[in-house]
Amino acid sequence: MRNLLCLAVVSFLAVACAADQPAPLTKDEARARTIDGKTDHFDWCAEFDWYGDGVCDEFCLDPDPDCTVDDECFVGGCSGQVCSDQPGVITTCEFLPEYACYQQATCERQTDGQCGFTMTDELAECLAPEEDCANGTVVDGDSEFVDSTDGKQCEVEQTHCVTNDSWSCPQLSPLPPDWCPDGTVVAGSPSYISSADGMECEMPSVHCVTNDSWACPMFSPLPPDYCEDGTLVQGPSSFISATDGMECEIPSVHCLSDDTAACSL
Repeated sequence: MRNLLCLAVVSFLAVACAADQPAPLTKDEARARTIDGKTDHFDWCAEFDWYGDGVCDEFCLDPDPDCTVDDECFVGGCSGQVCSDQPGVITTCEFLPEYACYQQATCERQTDGQCGFTMTDELAECLAPEEDCANGTVVDGDSEFVDSTDGKQCEVEQTHCVTNDSWSCPQLSPLPPDWCPDGTVVAGSPSYISSADGMECEMPSVHCVTNDSWACPMFSPLPPDYCEDGTLVQGPSSFISATDGMECEIPSVHCLSDDTAACSL
């Protein structure tokens, strides 16, 4: 009789334990059950082996080792636009307007365990897309190249708000069929002028390039060690008059700085 009673007690406890066993849930669901930053009453991290899984789980009842290992974050990139756990991250030196928003932002470890810039109302407002072009089309223009502080150059990307009203721009006549019979018609980079409605007009650029290489300046090749401490990029071509009355297409080559501080524009 005693053995049957013990067996009944053991069976009851087993059923009770099984009833108390938590159902599987995601980390976001566990995080939603936190009180003062910690999960209440039950250690989900121990139950699902979230301790030391490579992700900082700040809601664990006990300290997660992923939150204490290599906890420092570093600002990197040519314009200070990268927040990561690796010091000295190098990027190419093109500059976008939104990069300026990160200059006053805080680079720190986020709730998902990754390094990143903490989003504040000020940062969100700075990064918000411009609404000045609500009635036009935002178009990427050719990059501009400006001098860097280390004697090389920085690439600055340009955008334009092009009007959708063609009548706000000059009306262009088509080129005659016999235009440039002795040369090669080449499309250059478009230019942008003010439109009548306060936006911009995209103006096509067409050139009659000579087929006679002797009618253009002769260029020497770049030395082998040119830009050995930077990044060599090709920019948009320019066009100058040729000696035969047509044009010469002049290549554009730029040495971009790899110094993260030289292009903090």
